[in-house]
Amino acid sequence: MKSLNRNTLAIYVATLFSYQMYIASSLLASVQAWFPTVDSNLIVLFFSAPLLANAFMALALSPAIGRINKKLLVVIGLATIIAGGTLVVLLGGNSFAISLIGVIMCGLGNAATIAATNTLLVEMNPATASTTVATNNAVGCLGSMILTAVAGVLASDGTWTRAYMLCFPCIITLALFLILYRGSKVTVAAVESAVDTQPTTPNKIRNVGLFSTVVFVFLLANFAAAAWNSNYSIYIMMEKGIGNTVQTGMMNTLSSLGGVLGGFLIAGIVIRKLKRWTVPVSVVLVATPCLAAAFGCTSIPVLYVCAFMFMMFYQPVYGEMSASAGKLFPGGGGISCITAMGGLGNFIGPYLVNFIGTFGDGTTRIKFWAGVVFVILAALIAIPTMKKVQNAD
Repeated sequence: MKSLNRNTLAIYVATLFSYQMYIASSLLASVQAWFPTVDSNLIVLFFSAPLLANAFMALALSPAIGRINKKLLVVIGLATIIAGGTLVVLLGGNSFAISLIGVIMCGLGNAATIAATNTLLVEMNPATASTTVATNNAVGCLGSMILTAVAGVLASDGTWTRAYMLCFPCIITLALFLILYRGSKVTVAAVESAVDTQPTTPNKIRNVGLFSTVVFVFLLANFAAAAWNSNYSIYIMMEKGIGNTVQTGMMNTLSSLGGVLGGFLIAGIVIRKLKRWTVPVSVVLVATPCLAAAFGCTSIPVLYVCAFMFMMFYQPVYGEMSASAGKLFPGGGGISCITAMGGLGNFIGPYLVNFIGTFGDGTTRIKFWAGVVFVILAALIAIPTMKKVQNAD
């Protein structure tokens, strides 16, 4: 047990400051001012390109991660983040292209780190994987919240490259990971052996179908999240006129806080109490802020509560989906696919929702209704799917 606790702590430490790819969200205006001759459409790549790179890296790792040393993959992931940050800090101010390469490296490094840490958690104790993976995501939310807040301070004078000095704490977390992690008792050979001993070909085919459905449900949940994340500031500041950057900033902070508390405190309780109903119930609650905005809510306190609930109940969905994918696709490939769907949802979601918005009245209302529809569809698919996953060989 001591070994397991020590390993789990090492994994959480590795995850803590690995989300530097999100720093760019608060720096786009500063980057545009720094590179005035660069087209604004290219400036947006500064935020979107790392997300896309993150998703493709996770997908690329899926077929191979079962044969890769996960400890080494964590080291490579964190080292890539450090290298990317160093590139931006030292040379990024002179070249937009070099800056873009540096932030893409942050996205690639995060994908490798998260795929490896989540896979290690599933391999160490499959029975508690839903809770430990949700906690790992909460650790990432906490780290991301800290990184984003400090990045704004470091770049407050317009020198945005200083924000990427926040890649350097990964040197400390990498050292702590190497000191603390002692290896899991569950080996890759044992996991691969479990794949080989699945009873019949029909069951394997069935599991592939279930795995595909699990991945689709998680993608729908991320589309719903994108519907809220990409539109709430427009709704609050421009359409309803009920707040400014103070309120939208608080909304973002409360969402992150909900994610932290959801992973640390709520996910385990929800998963234990609801069991196979965890995903159908939790995924509907993810759309709480979309539903409030779709009905035209103008109460900031109500929207604050909804934003908090949104990320709080996202964590049980993430944990249960990751554990289910790990069960159906052992060896780490399933976990990598779930990681990739998170990235793809973040990248594709805003474009998809904006396309749906073209059929509306020019406001965000239809976009929020799209988020509600996404989660209702996800819940309806998840009800029979999670029962089958529970009974899968």
